[in-house]
Amino acid sequence: MPENGATEYQSIIIDGKDKSIRSNPFSPGVRGWKLYADGSVEFASGIFRGELRAASGTFNGTVEAGNILLNGTVEAGTKWVLKHNNNFSFAIGASANQPIKEILTYVQGSCMVRVKFPVLNGAYYNIGKYKITTCDVDGQNETVVKNWTDYEAGQADYMSNILVQLNRNPIKIRLYLDTVVVNGLISASQANSTFELRVKDNPSVLSAF
Repeated sequence: MPENGATEYQSIIIDGKDKSIRSNPFSPGVRGWKLYADGSVEFASGIFRGELRAASGTFNGTVEAGNILLNGTVEAGTKWVLKHNNNFSFAIGASANQPIKEILTYVQGSCMVRVKFPVLNGAYYNIGKYKITTCDVDGQNETVVKNWTDYEAGQADYMSNILVQLNRNPIKIRLYLDTVVVNGLISASQANSTFELRVKDNPSVLSAF
C-alpha cells in the first residue's frame, strides 16, 4: 500500500512529502535505497565504470586501488579520540549571526570536528546550513574552516566529519547555524544535536583542555 499519500510503482515509492524516491521496503542503514531532492543518496553498494569525484568522505573499511594520485594530506591508521562533546538544542529559525556553540581548546595540530543533527520529530525534516570557524579566545582573527554547508535531518541522522588544522592555542572552534522551517513546522526545537572535537590517539601532542 502507498505510504503517506505517496505513489507506489513496481516497488518504487515517489514520496512528495519528503521529496524523495526510495525502494519499498527501505530502512536507513539496513536495506533498500533512497534518493533525496538535494542530490544525496543512500545505497548499499555500487559499481562505477567512470570517474568518481567527491569533496570529502569517510571510509570505514578497506579501499583498494590500482593507482592513487594524492595532492593533499593523508591520514592513515589514525584513531580519533573524543576530547570534547557538546550536546545542545536549538530553536528552528535560529540566527546565523552568532555562534550557537563554541569549544575552547589548547590542542595543536590535526583534529576532527564532528557535527551531528538527529531526526527531528520523527516525520518532520529540519533543513538548514552550518558553518565552522576558528578564532582567538577574545573572538578576534576569526577564520572560516568550513563555509555554509547544507544539512538535512529527517528520516536519518545527518553527520559530518571535518578535518581541522589548529596552529595556535588556546583557540576557539565555533559552530554557526542557519535553519529553515519546512512542512508547516512553525515552532519546534532540535534536541540531542552534538558538536564534538576529536584528536589523534597520541598523548605526546596533547595538552589539557
